[in-house]
Amino acid sequence: DVAAQVDRVEGSYWVGVDGPGNTRVNIGEPTTIGEPTASGVAALAYSDEDLLAADVAGALVVFEDPPFPEETWRVPLAHTRVALVADDDGYAWVANEGYTVSRVDLESWHITDVEVGDRPTAIALGEGSVWVANGSDGTVSRIRPFPLVVTATIEVGRDPTAVAVGEGAVWVANGLDGTVSRIDPATNT
Repeated sequence: DVAAQVDRVEGSYWVGVDGPGNTRVNIGEPTTIGEPTASGVAALAYSDEDLLAADVAGALVVFEDPPFPEETWRVPLAHTRVALVADDDGYAWVANEGYTVSRVDLESWHITDVEVGDRPTAIALGEGSVWVANGSDGTVSRIRPFPLVVTATIEVGRDPTAVAVGEGAVWVANGLDGTVSRIDPATNT
């Protein structure tokens, strides 16, 4: 069973699986890497030539220099992860089960948490902010990365399950409504 997927990176597609390891898929043949994600992968992201995997057992796993990583790092996190995104400045952003988002400095491994809405389900970067869909309360939290603070909580449809940033807007898929909400970052509406 596939639990998470990331776009084409370094000529390969990377897929997280329910169970040990990650799978690097070249056109034609899959290769499994890493035992560090022994309990399965909740989410994958790519940052500055490293593949990041949010391990459902409680860690952020960093595979250096895919497609054939020689070093792997595990960063313990206090929460169960549900979504992950990375920026080009050396930070990973992890939406945690419950009410928090963690900012992980990929150089120092320093972790800072901020409270968001109920049951974060998805996370995206763009328009100078981190955007988190909160499934149980039908909102999106807008986070300023530095200092780490929620600057707005925006109502959307019921059970937002995905969020993306593009074309000057934030787009939210609302699972129970079967709708898409558009947020204008200039007005948070």
